Amino acid sequence: MRNRWGKGALIALGALGGAFLILAFALQVPAIGHTIGAPAACGTCHVMTDQVLSLERGMHRELACVECHIPSGFFAKPIEEIKAASRHAAVFLTNSTPDVITATDSSRDIIQARCIECHAGFLRETSLVHHPTDGLKCFECHRDTTHGLPLRN
Repeated sequence: MRNRWGKGALIALGALGGAFLILAFALQVPAIGHTIGAPAACGTCHVMTDQVLSLERGMHRELACVECHIPSGFFAKPIEEIKAASRHAAVFLTNSTPDVITATDSSRDIIQARCIECHAGFLRETSLVHHPTDGLKCFECHRDTTHGLPLRN
């Protein structure tokens, strides 16, 4: 039986895997990850202006965008960054930018996981009476804490 994969395809697959590992490693370096996912970088797209400006007013203004919007983890982080970049590029290239930006369901899950990850100590001290687990995400009630007060015309 002949090998379905030619030598060139195996080399290309190896190169792609190597590039992914290099990217995965590079994004783990704080200087690179925070530069790529910093508000200044995200704000280069005009549609993100309100989010970037409101972040500057919020309690988390010292954080890079990726600290809340991208999962932690050696492989999860670059995979999600590639997915998000692809999604953003597709929206830009098809000129289908929505009037109001909303997080996807998977993004909402990532943001929730990052809230819990960073604030785990506080959550252990907090009574569930004040923070019921009825399916609400942290940012649904604490929206102004994250991005600051909404911008008004």
